[in-house]
Amino acid sequence: MKTALIVDDSNLIRNAHKKALEEQGIMCLEAENGMIALEVLIKEHNKIDVMIVDQEMPVMTGQQLVK
Repeated sequence: MKTALIVDDSNLIRNAHKKALEEQGIMCLEAENGMIALEVLIKEHNKIDVMIVDQEMPVMTGQQLVK
């Protein structure tokens, strides 16, 4: 099973992405900012196939996370 990490400070947006991906059989992990996403990546890096990342978030931006 493929796994996606959804990173967005909006719960509404995360839920919308999660619903669409889970309907396609993709398991989803979530993070509300880049710092939390980085922690998830360190712990689960070999299980994540794709990330959906918001650019504008508090704590750490999407661009900072991707770098």
